[in-house]
Amino acid sequence: MNKWMAIGFLLLGATANAGPRNNFGVYIDTQSNIVFGSPAGAYNSPDSTQQIGCSIISNRQPDGSWLVSIRCHARNAAGYQASCELYNPPAPLLQVVSAMNDTSLISFRWDAQTGECTALHAYGESTQAPKLASSQTASANAALPAASHPAVSANKAND
Repeated sequence: MNKWMAIGFLLLGATANAGPRNNFGVYIDTQSNIVFGSPAGAYNSPDSTQQIGCSIISNRQPDGSWLVSIRCHARNAAGYQASCELYNPPAPLLQVVSAMNDTSLISFRWDAQTGECTALHAYGESTQAPKLASSQTASANAALPAASHPAVSANKAND
């Protein structure tokens, strides 16, 4: 066998590996008032309940000025919900929300008394699983490891 055939066989047998993937579902901890998860992980989950995300909302006021707010919301597989809102947020927080995408690992913290957002993070790393087409979701759930997170301790939103 010549060397080109040997190289061809090696290349055909080689598989590409892009590194570890995590399918971050939505986790809510009301003891610490913190939420984390990814939109793609929620979408790829075996249930149709999970969701997480943040929005920038702008409303024109009667005096012509604009009221800007950030609102973050999450619901885990058990149906527990958490949300927070921050009015007239500083520019860095607006940039954080603007940078979020399907594969961002989103984390937010809230003040239990006021419902105000007290921390907001968006992480983008290659380990975040992408959002899959719905036909691919079932097979992906079997292939992707669940991320390990602290125990969930929350109150159901409609209790």
